[in-house]
Amino acid sequence: VSKAVERRTTIPVLANVLLAVDAAAGTLTITGSDLDCELRTTLSCQAGKDEAFTLPSGILHDAVRKMPDGAEIALVAEKDFATLSAGRSRFRIQVLPATDFPTMDAGSLSHSFELDAGLVARMLDTVSFAISSEETRYYLNGIYWHASEALNAVATDGHRLAKFAAPLPEGAAGMPAIIIPRRTVGLIRQLIGDKGAVQV
Repeated sequence: VSKAVERRTTIPVLANVLLAVDAAAGTLTITGSDLDCELRTTLSCQAGKDEAFTLPSGILHDAVRKMPDGAEIALVAEKDFATLSAGRSRFRIQVLPATDFPTMDAGSLSHSFELDAGLVARMLDTVSFAISSEETRYYLNGIYWHASEALNAVATDGHRLAKFAAPLPEGAAGMPAIIIPRRTVGLIRQLIGDKGAVQV
C-alpha cells in the first residue's frame, strides 16, 4: 500500500498509512491514500481489541524490512507512539490519529465484472503513452474507460489519440464512464501482473 502514499505532501497524515484492527475477525487492514488513489490490504493478526491509528509509511516500511524474514511482529499502540518489535529488533514510531486519515467512499457500485489480467495490461500499455501531462487540462490526465458495443480505453494529449477496444465482458453493459488518473494507471499496471483475473 505504500505505493499509494505521496512522500512529498503538505498534509502530514497523507504520508502515513492507516492500520485498523478488527479483533473479532482477527484481521489488520492497512490503507494508503494520496486522495486520488487508495490501496488496501488485509492481514491475519491476533488482537485483544479493535483499534485504529496511522503510522508514517516510509518509517514503517523501513522498520519491517530490517526485521528477520518470517519473524512474527508485535505492534503495541499507545496515545502518541507505537512500538514495533520482532526478535531483538524494536522500533518506536510516532502515531497520528485515525480520525485525521481521509477515507474514499466508493458509494454504491452499480456494475461489477471480471477481466483477464493480461487483457487489462494490454489495454493500459497500448494507450497510456498518449495520456496528457498538461495539468491545466486535467480531464486528459488519464485513460477514459467506457462501454459501448465494446469496453473501450482511450487516451489523448490533444495531439495524439490512442484507443483499445476489448470484448464487452458480462456485467459491463451500461457502466458509467470513468477516467483513470495517470498515477493510478501506473499503480494498477504494477499490481496486476499479466496472469490471473482482475475484478472491476
